Amino acid sequence: MTIGAFKRVRVLEAMAMFADTVPTLQFSSPAFNTPEGDGPGNAFVTVTRTGPANLIASTTATVQFATGGGTATPGTSGAADYTATSQALTFGPGQTSKTISIPLLGDFTLEPDEAVGLSLTSPFDAVLG
Repeated sequence: MTIGAFKRVRVLEAMAMFADTVPTLQFSSPAFNTPEGDGPGNAFVTVTRTGPANLIASTTATVQFATGGGTATPGTSGAADYTATSQALTFGPGQTSKTISIPLLGDFTLEPDEAVGLSLTSPFDAVLG
């Protein structure tokens, strides 16, 4: 097992060195803005896959998406601003984008702008951009 893990790390290091030869997964924008509002709603975040067309057309890639951190409060009731979201995103052959919905729990409280942290981790058959 250790040898296999070592080889996988070496492959990923090589992939990162030649990022234009492997698909890249990243958020479509450095920031997404959505008003919280006074009732339930959703924020939509898009993750894109770019890279060599032949690889995108013929391969599957996955990445883990999660919310967390930032100044907004996660939860499901009370002072919560949004529902924490975590999921694996799988890009099938030919797919170049995935949209994720983050449930917002709007309220009638006047608040300054808040931020929800977003992360992509654990890419498979791709690198993070």
